[in-house]
Amino acid sequence: MAIHNTEQDKFPYDKLTFQEGNKPEMTPNGCSMPYTLAAYPKIYVPWNHLTAAFADPLRQAIMASPESFVAVIPLGAGPKWYADNPRADLMLKEFLNAIEFKKKGSPRSFLPFETKEPKKGKDGEIWLKRSAFEKPWPVVIEGIAEEFRDYLLWQQTFATQSRIMWNFVPFDPKSLPWIIGSYQGNIISNDKDNIAEALACLKLEVWKSTAIQNLVKRIRQFQGKTGHPIDSVVEMTKSWRLVYIKTKNLDNDKGAVWSLMGLPITSDISKH
Repeated sequence: MAIHNTEQDKFPYDKLTFQEGNKPEMTPNGCSMPYTLAAYPKIYVPWNHLTAAFADPLRQAIMASPESFVAVIPLGAGPKWYADNPRADLMLKEFLNAIEFKKKGSPRSFLPFETKEPKKGKDGEIWLKRSAFEKPWPVVIEGIAEEFRDYLLWQQTFATQSRIMWNFVPFDPKSLPWIIGSYQGNIISNDKDNIAEALACLKLEVWKSTAIQNLVKRIRQFQGKTGHPIDSVVEMTKSWRLVYIKTKNLDNDKGAVWSLMGLPITSDISKH
C-alpha cells in the first residue's frame, strides 16, 4: 500500500507484464516446453544491482550495447539454486530452442560468474547465509535477434512445466534504484493512516536537515538548476512513498517492513 504521491507513471514497482497495448508484432508459433500465458508483476532491477557480480569487461561491453544482451533471472536464483542447478545456462538454452520463433538470431546463454560450493563452518553453511541477500544472479544471453528479444522482454515471465520460472529482464544502464531505506519495529503495520503519518514525519525531518539541503543544492547546481534549498528538498520528497512489505528471513521468521521509495534525484549512477 502506498499513499498519494507524484511521478506515479514513472514508479517501476507496480506495473504488469503482458500488456496488449505494446504487444510485439512477432510472436511464437508454438513451444515444445509449454509455459503459462498470464500477466505477472513487472520486474525492475537497477543496473548496478543487475551487474553487481559481473567482471568489469563484461559490464563495460553490456553498457556499450545493452540492446545486444538480455538478463535472465530464474525464480529463486541465488547461491543454493545455482548449486542445485550448476548448468542453468544449458537449461535456458534448451528452453529457448523449444520456442518456435521465426527470427531468433544465434542466442548464446552463459553464466557471468563462477558458482561456488557451500562452505561449512562452526555455524553451518556460512557462505550460503552470507550470500542469500546479495544482488540478483542472472544468466546472460547474447547474439539474440531484436524481434526475439522484444518478445521475451514483453512476456518477461515464463513459468514452465519443469517448475522453473524464467524472468527475462533488460539491461538498462539508466535504471536507478528507487529504494531509499527500510524500517522495522512494532509500529510497522499496513494501516493507511499509520503509513501516512510516518511518511509525513520522515519528510518533515528531511526538510529540516541542513546536511540534506546542502546535498540536494550541490546536485541541482551540477544539473544547472537553481532554487531555495528547502524548496528543492520539498520537491525531491514529493515522489516519496512508504510501502508495506511482508518479509521472511533465513530462519523462516516472518516480519514486515516499511520500504521508503522515491524518484532518484540524479542520474549519476556513482551516487547510488
